[in-house]
Amino acid sequence: MDYIIKFSLLILAYLLGSIPFGYIVAKTKGIDITTTGSKNIGATNVTRTLGLRYGILVFALDALKAGLIVSLFTLKILPRDYAFQTPLFYGFASVLGHSFSIFLKFKGGKAVACSAGVLIAYDPLVAFIVISVFTFIVKATKYVSLGSLVAAGLAFILSVAFTLLGRYEYYTQMDYPVFYFPIFTLVFVGLIFLRHKKNIENLKNQTETKIDLTEKK
Repeated sequence: MDYIIKFSLLILAYLLGSIPFGYIVAKTKGIDITTTGSKNIGATNVTRTLGLRYGILVFALDALKAGLIVSLFTLKILPRDYAFQTPLFYGFASVLGHSFSIFLKFKGGKAVACSAGVLIAYDPLVAFIVISVFTFIVKATKYVSLGSLVAAGLAFILSVAFTLLGRYEYYTQMDYPVFYFPIFTLVFVGLIFLRHKKNIENLKNQTETKIDLTEKK
């Protein structure tokens, strides 16, 4: 019975991740985000198309959908018996759903906001540091992709460092093996870099598009 619940939650996590909030929010404004700008459903393209407040809204919704089930376990709302080795499996399922949405013919976003949501649910301190660095870099350079890549790399470094320093005794007491955190963080980082392959080339060639953070009227 527990395995049925575990796999049901895994499917639910993927379906939650598949909800294309960027597409939905843009549609409420009469815009098909998949044919506009970079054609990506993520917060960056929404910001470029609709303005900063809508971009922040989409970022928050994408983070929420990915971190929701993870947080239900980390806050002990759902019992340990209903989880696999770590709640991060559900975060990973949501991130995959966002990047390969069943509602968009398995197309989707670049996994940044969703990965941030998983971090918030698992370790808010790491999330705070990473999001702060991301925000600083974006404000300083106007390159969202650069901020995303640096923040992703930093998240992995922090996950390793904090695991080695014994920060996650809380999860050890709940019988969640803490070494999964750096492993899954590395997987998230790999996916983010893979989804930013074109952006990396643009940054190298100095052709990457900067973002306008002024609010649209």
